[in-house]
Amino acid sequence: MHPVVPLAALMLLLPFEPMAPLARVFGLQVSHLEIAALVLLGASAAGIVSRRPSLRIPLAVPLVLFLAAFLISAAFAPGPSLMPLKFTARMAAGVFAFLAASLALARAKHFSLLFSCLSLAGAITAAIALLEAGPWSFDETLVAPFREHAFEVGGRTRAAATFAYPNTAGGFLVLALAPTLYFTLRGRGRAIASLAACGIVAAILLTYSRGALLGAAASCITLWALVRSRPLLRLEAGLFLIAAAFFAFEPSFRWRASSEGDQSWYEARIEPRTTALDLEPRELVTTGVRVSNSGKLTWGSKGQKPFHLSYRWFQLSRDSVRPLALEGERTRLDEPLKPGETLDVAATVRAPAEPGSYVLIWDMVHEHTTWFSDKVGLGAPVNVVVGGAKAALTAAPRDIRRVIAERSWRPGRAELWRIALSLFRAHPLFGAGPDNFRWLYGPVSGHAVWDTRTFSNSLYLELLATVGLAGFLAFGFLVVRALSGLRKRASAGPFALEAATLAASLAGFLVHGVFDYLLAFTPIYLAVFTLLGASSAVIRGEASL
Repeated sequence: MHPVVPLAALMLLLPFEPMAPLARVFGLQVSHLEIAALVLLGASAAGIVSRRPSLRIPLAVPLVLFLAAFLISAAFAPGPSLMPLKFTARMAAGVFAFLAASLALARAKHFSLLFSCLSLAGAITAAIALLEAGPWSFDETLVAPFREHAFEVGGRTRAAATFAYPNTAGGFLVLALAPTLYFTLRGRGRAIASLAACGIVAAILLTYSRGALLGAAASCITLWALVRSRPLLRLEAGLFLIAAAFFAFEPSFRWRASSEGDQSWYEARIEPRTTALDLEPRELVTTGVRVSNSGKLTWGSKGQKPFHLSYRWFQLSRDSVRPLALEGERTRLDEPLKPGETLDVAATVRAPAEPGSYVLIWDMVHEHTTWFSDKVGLGAPVNVVVGGAKAALTAAPRDIRRVIAERSWRPGRAELWRIALSLFRAHPLFGAGPDNFRWLYGPVSGHAVWDTRTFSNSLYLELLATVGLAGFLAFGFLVVRALSGLRKRASAGPFALEAATLAASLAGFLVHGVFDYLLAFTPIYLAVFTLLGASSAVIRGEASL
């Protein structure tokens, strides 16, 4: 078996990494995909050794510097070193994939096999994404093993297919786009490849990932600049028209492109007619509330995801404010409320079962999607006494806002970027340790509760924060050497088209990296390092395999 075959098989497996770990090694979770990658890369290495290839690797120096920066950063990372060492091991696995690709690839047919499997994996991902986000019914159990839940933005499905997050799915599709376009330039199978490219671009749009969309544009532009093919230009113009049609006929794409998140979609002004209520336990009353839609969505009370007026409860004691899990009564809106409109509503309130002092916060809820207060913060409080309890409510509104703000803190890109820069300033040379941003950004920003699944949303700022200037410069050295060598090879020679394809794919990843950090995800880092290894093989030229 040729050593390229296991590499190609690995490309096909990349979109399928179940959340549940296959095993634990020294307390660390190991996924099915990581085990499969180890086996396939080992098989490729065995095939390479048996063929006694040339060991000249053009990108070896920047690659060694990159891995060394991670090792040193992990060794001197503040706090426990287990997670930094695990992440460094992942980068070592990426280096393994790089070496296998660099030494295994030597003929145009080898690149064709690798590209075809990556393109097929992208097409499968795109097909699942289109089924997931399309107007037809989709069985979520098909993708449940690969992610925690479905994703939405403003009530619209954000396609993630079999990936953990929509941005990750978008990043993988960007990497697969140029290899798909490669086959439109080869002649054979051009129609199928063109159709697959259209599906990939449509799927990227349905992830609502702005970084992925810009990455796809960068990939297409780079490939055209290096190849200058008229059929490619016509196809890329068609892909542009697909994107333009999405933006023209679906305003949510325009809103998403022009705002950070969907917070501005859920802005509202809710004015209760009374600021104090005296109720009996479980008593149901009607009270007047004026609601104004200052967001971007029309609030309708029909359909699968209606909008309702509701509320949240907070119980007060002398030294604490405790949010209750109790769901508020829903009040339907008599008519759809468009942005800029106001409506007076007779809303129903049911008191808690236990006597005590409470605060009620009126809220709008987009069913099966979000509470407005989770996006834009709390509204005006209503003091409520249940069962005649004595209330001391003077400090309640401020304390409740603090409780909710801490619980629902979701920093945007700008805040995450500022935190990353502060970590870099504190650890400029080797950073705070590989993968440590998500474990440190909460305390650094003064929060006691934070989501440890959140990264800095920038490849470059994450590198600066976690592996410092050493890791950042080593990575820059690696990609600059790769792109420079590919550009020279793309100008002429037997590997010109392969070089242009690799340069386009890497350019898409690097542009996407301005807005998202994806190296933490197994499918992405294995694909990126494999493509970098393929770049090394192209730069070296035809070997003796």
